[in-house]
Order: sequence, then structure tokens, then C-alpha cells
Amino acid sequence: MLLLQAMLLAFFFSPASSRPWKPTHVQVAQDYATIQHQKSKTDFVMIRWWAQPTATPGTTLATILEKYVVISVVQFHVNPDGTMSFDDVATLDALDSSGHPLTRVPENALVPIAAGVLSGVKAAFRQSVGRMGEGMKFFTFDASTVRACEMGQLSVPFAGETYLWETPFPGCS
Repeated sequence: MLLLQAMLLAFFFSPASSRPWKPTHVQVAQDYATIQHQKSKTDFVMIRWWAQPTATPGTTLATILEKYVVISVVQFHVNPDGTMSFDDVATLDALDSSGHPLTRVPENALVPIAAGVLSGVKAAFRQSVGRMGEGMKFFTFDASTVRACEMGQLSVPFAGETYLWETPFPGCS
């Protein structure tokens, strides 16, 4: 079991990870949207901006991600016995290119279609990443002036770092 966990961690957090062959625009955007940070030999952060170009064009999800900035984050630790533990991320901030904070949108304030679609995406993603899904937290913000396919940036201060995405995203048409 320990060997399997070590192999999975090496796969997900290897600096020499492979690249897709003939990637689609969506794959290029998904790759850019995900930041994997190995803070030490035992501490890791994975943060992702679920931006409009990371969804299949023309879908309801793509439309929702144009209106909202959705960020998922997990901070986890590999313990000496090989088990993983997760920090409970209770809050998160997101800033536009001018440094202004985006307004957080609680799930119960989303329009019903957005709440339903995002709930399904969150559940599917958490399940697909296995154990890391247990610690994965999602935060939704009003996009305001932040657009993944327009000039600007999004920054997220978290755990002593500021994670940054320059826009336009690679993969924008």
C-alpha cells in the first residue's frame, strides 16, 4: 500500500511529467489551470481554476464558468507511515488583476442550474481523484471583470504563497 501511494505521488507531482500528444484546446487550458506545488518532501498543494476554456465549448458548464470563478484546492501531507492527511481549508480569497478581491458566492446563492451543474462536477472530480478528493474544497466567486480568455490575471493567496494565472489562458480561441 505504501509503495502504491508513493508511486501515485511521484506520478502526480513529478517535475518531469509527460505531456499530451496533439492536445486539444481544452486539454491545454486544463493543464494550465492546474497548479501542483510540492512545498516539501511531505507537504503538497494542488489548486485549480475551473475556467471557461477548461470545459467543452458550448456546454452549460462552459457558460457557468464564464459567470463564476471556481477554484478547487487541496493541501495534504504524507505522514511517516505513508498515510495522507488533509488540511481543512475553510476559506479562500481570489483577486483580480488590480488586486481587488472577488466576491465569494455561497452555494445557496447560486442560480439553480449553476448549483446543480457545479455540484455534479465537484462530486465527479472528488471521486475521480481518490483519496485527495476527501480534502478537496471548492470555492465560487462572482467573476466580475476576470475572464480567462481576456488580458489580465487571477491570484489566490493560500498557505503562504500567491498562486497566479496570467490570462488569456493558453487554449483560448
